[in-house]
Amino acid sequence: MEKTKNLKLWLPSDTDPLEVSKLSENFKKLDDFAQIAETFKVGDILYTLRTDLGDDWMLCNGESFDPKEYPELSEKLVGIGAMAEKMTIDAVDWGNNLFPRYYATDGTNQLIGMYATDGSRADTVYWSTDNFKTSIGKKLGMTSTNVPVFFANGYWIAIPLFNNNPSISVYTCDTPITGSFTKGGALSVSTDSLSSNYIRNVFHVEYFDGRYYAFCVDSAGSALVFRSDSSDFSNATRETVGASSGAYVQFLRADDKFVFFGWTSSKLSKVCWSSSPASGYQVRSVSMTAAVSQASTEFAQPLYHNGKVFWASTTSTRFAGLVCLAGIETGGVSVIDLSSIAGTGSDVLMLNSEILDAGNGEFVIFCNTKTFFVSKDPENPASWKKCTTTLTQYTTQYCAQFVANDCVCVAFVAAVKGIASIPITAAPKISIPSCYAYVKAR
Repeated sequence: MEKTKNLKLWLPSDTDPLEVSKLSENFKKLDDFAQIAETFKVGDILYTLRTDLGDDWMLCNGESFDPKEYPELSEKLVGIGAMAEKMTIDAVDWGNNLFPRYYATDGTNQLIGMYATDGSRADTVYWSTDNFKTSIGKKLGMTSTNVPVFFANGYWIAIPLFNNNPSISVYTCDTPITGSFTKGGALSVSTDSLSSNYIRNVFHVEYFDGRYYAFCVDSAGSALVFRSDSSDFSNATRETVGASSGAYVQFLRADDKFVFFGWTSSKLSKVCWSSSPASGYQVRSVSMTAAVSQASTEFAQPLYHNGKVFWASTTSTRFAGLVCLAGIETGGVSVIDLSSIAGTGSDVLMLNSEILDAGNGEFVIFCNTKTFFVSKDPENPASWKKCTTTLTQYTTQYCAQFVANDCVCVAFVAAVKGIASIPITAAPKISIPSCYAYVKAR
């Protein structure tokens, strides 16, 4: 039945017939929308030549969408675990004793920095535009153990690290793929009371309020922030933030805050934060009852979600659960035990403790290139599912990132040399000549 059939409009007798016709046309559209809304449910797909179905319909063109905006549709779509069987492998060979650890992108171009397992050969960064199915290497001219890479304010920044070096050089490039990196200034602790230390890691580089900032930790566990007016950190100044006694091993950008985390004896012990990158840091101590391994290392990347911070943790080098900090400024620490789901086999051996946001409403923990865990509710142990990839061999030496619509798990050892890509669920990709496919989204 037409929804507008019993509506009455009182129009002046001299109303233009064209205007009356337009009103009738609009009522017809209202009837069409009402019929579509009653007939179709969220998840149904409609084929039509029309393009005016409204905001409740999403064009099926393969693009990803925000699951928070379309929660019911997100629940109906297949998750990452079920898509693992569609994983593709592209062979790469960057040389022996190297595997990727650092990643930067401007949305189109991608850059990775390496970790050298032999301690001295990470002197090359690699460019790509296709999720590293193909890549181009650029030498920096300096051997190192790790090469953190960043993108800030139009500049690509590489900072090679080498043990016991109190001063590390900064390399910059403003032209991706074809450009070369130029040696600039340095991040140094060699001229003051910290001269016996060295910079152990560079967590993050950011352009903020007209200046460049590098967030680091030194060999004593002191949180350091370097700032400069130049992207190559020429004439950089340094601030020691938080408690100088050390224990800081991780950094996180959380909403409008810059946050360092300190761990002591495999327990989270300090949180240090500020809304300004180089000043005004506050410190609070936190109490954690159970000790965990791996989550306390500087390469255990924390995840910030809904005001809380999560780490993946291990027991005896095997994935065992999560550490959850209830808030930056306030809130305690809890340990979420997932050992009954993970098991104790070699398939859950884990070197890099990383929990990642897939951007599709799911959270993923990669133990290695063979096994990973997926959940939409990280604090609920029952929500975690154990999944496997199509690789028959696995390694804990990997770097996992989510790029565009793919989960890109980059792996390198003698047995596994390749880029593994797992497609992330988006609106169903349907293409029919001269016709559009829409999915009911809400």
